[in-house]
Amino acid sequence: NVPVITEYLNNKLPGVNFTILPNGTVTALKPKAISEIYDSETVSEVLNGVTDLIENLETVETKLSNLGKRLGIQINYKDQVEYTKRDGTKSTVINISKGADIRNLTEEMAHIVVDSLEAANNPLFYSMYNQIENHTMYEDIHDSYKVLYENDLHKIKKEAIAQVIMHTIINESMVTETPEDSRIRRWWDKVMNFLSTLFSRT
Repeated sequence: NVPVITEYLNNKLPGVNFTILPNGTVTALKPKAISEIYDSETVSEVLNGVTDLIENLETVETKLSNLGKRLGIQINYKDQVEYTKRDGTKSTVINISKGADIRNLTEEMAHIVVDSLEAANNPLFYSMYNQIENHTMYEDIHDSYKVLYENDLHKIKKEAIAQVIMHTIINESMVTETPEDSRIRRWWDKVMNFLSTLFSRT
């Protein structure tokens, strides 16, 4: 989860330019900016927040892994995973590259949940499906995936929903949630409540 931690540090301490070295260590490209721009109290608060972030990410990973088990999903960690376009069928296996961060698992689980909601003809699916084009991320996602999905708008919208879910969950962990994230998170909470109710019946 080093990439997420690096993103968090750059969001909280802009101008210091944190980056990841080949050995996986996080370093500041402009270390002098820390003392030149920020006071010690601010820096201490941000660094203490890293511990909270790590705990939040571990909680997210545990919840998603448990959700995968309950959905009958097998999670495999491999040396290398190539991304291929989805054929619309429900996945039963998630392949994650070793060294990948929590965003990979989060997005893949989001895809499976979205597919499950659609297959069940659940109103929660359509409430997000009908609004996703208004999300600020949608245009970039559409442009990135229109060739891969051969301009299939249905698949592109589902891809966008999964990526927006991933973005929202990670932002919540980093405590950088926007009002738009908050709306998506409330929708996601409803989905999780629905799944919890479903599992309690089985």
